[in-house]
Amino acid sequence: RQLINWWVEGGGNLSKLYPLDTNADGNCLLHALSLGLVGVHDRKLTLRKALHSSLKGTSGLVIRQRWQVVQSARNRAEGFELDEQQWEAEWQVLVDRAGEDGRSLEDVHVLTMAHVLSRPIIVYSSKVLEGVEGESVAPVQFGGVYLPLEADAPSCSKQPLLLAYWNGHFVPLLTEVKKATGERRRRQKECERFPIVWQKTGEAFDVRFHHIDTDGPVEQCVGKYLNVSRVELPGIAGRTCICVERSVVYEDDDGQKITSALLAELRAPSQQPPAPPQPLSSAQSISPPTHNVLARGLPDARDVPNIQILSPGGTDRGGRDG
Repeated sequence: RQLINWWVEGGGNLSKLYPLDTNADGNCLLHALSLGLVGVHDRKLTLRKALHSSLKGTSGLVIRQRWQVVQSARNRAEGFELDEQQWEAEWQVLVDRAGEDGRSLEDVHVLTMAHVLSRPIIVYSSKVLEGVEGESVAPVQFGGVYLPLEADAPSCSKQPLLLAYWNGHFVPLLTEVKKATGERRRRQKECERFPIVWQKTGEAFDVRFHHIDTDGPVEQCVGKYLNVSRVELPGIAGRTCICVERSVVYEDDDGQKITSALLAELRAPSQQPPAPPQPLSSAQSISPPTHNVLARGLPDARDVPNIQILSPGGTDRGGRDG
């Protein structure tokens, strides 16, 4: 069963996604987000530092509250509960892990990054980890929609970052850059669309860490943070399925020009040493300067990723422990 692109086989004018090769060094979640934002790996650990800062102290309390509600339900389903001292120890492990280079991360860290970047993150994943013979080994907790629920929706970007997760490894999912310009682009007013439902059943992805008492009905909440529509999908008869809409990227977009210029400069011979990275303060951690790439110090040529599109269906067959 495919994680992605099963929806393009039957038409429907939905967009095809391309997974990018991503380093499997224990930082793959942050690398994948950085590649999706600006096309480079997070080799300076900028996003990991922001993640750690956001979870420390009082700034992480709201995230902890959401995590503890979800984790309590998981614990009860497995037949045990934690006391306050155990909860404190469990949370501290998650905070410490966020700050350690090369340590794998959990679903609560994805939620935190949605708040750090002030935009939704959508993870395409299987529901279970499979063994070498295809047997179910363990549930996979990453799939779903992560919204910056603690932030005011109007202050957040509605352009989600898309990731795939398979066998312990994250990769970013990107689309092709369009060539339409000028009047033609204004006339077309295109958008990209991706379903956020499970294949075959059409069941909508969970909105992770959503609390109906504080966040309201799920579909209404999704509509605050994402542009959505409903379409008929191949293989799912008798119902329409929810899809996310995202602005098409064109060659002459300012953001695309900036990213292209950044990558070109990174690949050119270095004329001067890169600017040293600036330490992150707690005030900066919730909104790091990830969008204004020209205002950031440029890394040297060794920080340029070898960006390669994986073989077709690459994320559907297996992955690496990143």
